[in-house]
Amino acid sequence: MATGTETLSRLERQLPSGFPEMVTDQGFTSLIDGLVALPRSEELLRRLREGAALPAPVEPELASYLQARPPRIASPAGSYGAAPGAGARHTADAMLHGVHILWVDDHPRNNESLVNAFRAAGAVVRIAEDSAAADAALAVERPTMIVSDIDRGGNPREGLEHIGRLRQEGRYTGPVVFYAGRVTPERTTLTRQLRAHLTSSGPEIERLVLRAAAGELPPPG
Repeated sequence: MATGTETLSRLERQLPSGFPEMVTDQGFTSLIDGLVALPRSEELLRRLREGAALPAPVEPELASYLQARPPRIASPAGSYGAAPGAGARHTADAMLHGVHILWVDDHPRNNESLVNAFRAAGAVVRIAEDSAAADAALAVERPTMIVSDIDRGGNPREGLEHIGRLRQEGRYTGPVVFYAGRVTPERTTLTRQLRAHLTSSGPEIERLVLRAAAGELPPPG
């Protein structure tokens, strides 16, 4: 049976990286106080400690990419994120010309604004809703990069396991970015082992795609 120290250590690896700051956030602590005040809070806490199933389905957390803004690709002379002016429009339209992105996510609607913006900038974006569809796409073309979720098809690590198989079998060795709702120390460690990047930020995914398009996206250090 795991000791209290082991349990705490495991929990810290799975919590978002910003958790130490969260405990001083009034909104977060108010939420915790509200949960503790619920009539069945003791049963809920007991089930969480024991790892038992919750008594009712819990809606997934709202990931940051649900509000992701389209990439605002500036001309080379401008700063990243600055909206291009009329004179830069042609440059922006051609910025991702020739770039092929394989985007693997079982909820593709979450990424529509980013996907549409990348296509408008000249990229070819192929959507795969599961690992089998991604494998079929890789059998006919080699993308510039893969963007993948992590939790997919009922398996909380399907994205990691799928990229792991591709790496092990040598079917894809290029840039990979995991785009997920949570960035935790555990996920960061696992993605780095796969020579992949991890982010939950819309602006960061834009930056990584631009670097991959320029051939300047090495594995994370």
